[in-house]
Amino acid sequence: MEGQESTYNTLKVKNNKSQHQVDTSPPITTLRSEQVLIFRLRTGHNGMNHDMFTKFKIGSTDQCPCTAGAMTAEHLLQTYPLYKVLRKRFWSQPTSLQNKLFGCLDDLRRTATFARETQATI
Repeated sequence: MEGQESTYNTLKVKNNKSQHQVDTSPPITTLRSEQVLIFRLRTGHNGMNHDMFTKFKIGSTDQCPCTAGAMTAEHLLQTYPLYKVLRKRFWSQPTSLQNKLFGCLDDLRRTATFARETQATI
């Protein structure tokens, strides 16, 4: 559900002599909306021009409105000129696309918040 945190449960393991509980939770939790957004950015299954044009032939081009390249997750997160100041606010140092999409919990939350603030169709 939207707005709820996702957590993992413990796994009860029984053998002949005893019962153990194993924590199967990763050390992170993220909101469902953050998970969906990150998944869409990672996979390219999103509403950005590149995905819509190349896969579904929707729209007249895959180009970003800035005309500096195709509107992809990489372009949005790394080079889109309109969001240069916003990117600096979220990442004061150069940060790889890998960290933004596959990093630790803080990296993922920062990426999700940045993407929401751009109001881009994702």
